[in-house]
Amino acid sequence: MRKASISLLTLIFFLSSCQQIKQSYEETINPKPEQKDKPREQLGSSSSSSTTYSSSSSSSSHSSTVETGQKESESLFKSKDKLDQIQQELVNLPLFRGKKIMLYKSFFLYDHMDGMIIIQIQNPDKPDEVDEFTYRYGKWQEPTPVKITGNIPMESFLFPMDKIKFSLAHDIHEEMIKEAKNMEGGVASDHVYFTHMDFHGIERSYWYSSVKGDRKDLYIDFNTEGKEISRR
Repeated sequence: MRKASISLLTLIFFLSSCQQIKQSYEETINPKPEQKDKPREQLGSSSSSSTTYSSSSSSSSHSSTVETGQKESESLFKSKDKLDQIQQELVNLPLFRGKKIMLYKSFFLYDHMDGMIIIQIQNPDKPDEVDEFTYRYGKWQEPTPVKITGNIPMESFLFPMDKIKFSLAHDIHEEMIKEAKNMEGGVASDHVYFTHMDFHGIERSYWYSSVKGDRKDLYIDFNTEGKEISRR
């Protein structure tokens, strides 16, 4: 009788272990997405932070209303004038006022909540240093230091701020929206990027963004004037 009880307990333990192993395997193969900060559309009535189109879609929305009664949140890319204003506010910061401003490597604009921009800039008073500036909650935040690594000279990644227009991000985003309408399940990215490198006489300075689709993805590069130069 005692042996039968021990055998029964052993069998139950074995079956329980197998179930745990199976569950762990399934969670590894098909992990559940983590619940991170919800974009504004999840708080309101829109479907996602990107704009999704079908063949019957006729127009896009540049704003999202929060159901909790909070004020309407506008797209960062809605107004060219607003983007120019944000850039001017950066230029007018005490550190940069009246000085030549040099972008370092790249920066991006992210259409989340009221918008976010992250850009790295050479310190005009300490040329060997680079700081990262973030535009969030409607204003530029305090800068944070950037660690410079690699063997490529810093000068290869410096690009004059006065040759960049933040407002071009509006035109690029609009172009991605148009492309999304022509793609099955097309979703225009909520990011627009600018990047620069000039190394051994090879210079690459361009904007880019993308569209995700059900059957293919599309990436488009634009020059500093906002004209398309390549797609892939």
